[in-house]
Amino acid sequence: MALRILSGMIFIPRGGSIRGSVEISFNPFELTDASNSAFELRKRREIGPRGRFVQRPASMVAARQFALLFPLPHSGSYRGRINDTVTRDSITISWNKSGGRVDQEEIPFMIVGEVPVQPAPVSMPVRPGDGLTPVRPGDDLPSDLLFRRRSRARGARKKK
Repeated sequence: MALRILSGMIFIPRGGSIRGSVEISFNPFELTDASNSAFELRKRREIGPRGRFVQRPASMVAARQFALLFPLPHSGSYRGRINDTVTRDSITISWNKSGGRVDQEEIPFMIVGEVPVQPAPVSMPVRPGDGLTPVRPGDDLPSDLLFRRRSRARGARKKK
């Protein structure tokens, strides 16, 4: 297995939004659904091989570039919530505020999980149409070389 790491940031323009949600797919790594067409996926970064996660990956979602604006007099609750739901194929991030004014402009996230590694194909150069023909006339196949070396070595021992 190999590790695959995805990171990015949801950008919420114009000083933020009281509530919203986005869905980000992992294959391909892109924004697939948003409650507002102005929401963007920025600073996206992929590390490791592509592929579907073997199991539900680990996720971390945070808040960045937010402001709590207090009316006069200072009272009430100023709370914003960010939730996430992760599957093997996507993450859904949602946010809302419960009181006061919370301007949320950036929501960074990171996904880490295991993906299967596909072995690289091995190929030997051959002539088109004949999988057993050597590349150049006169070249021997590996089994022919091995047989000749063994027979020559035996002959060399008998002469001594």
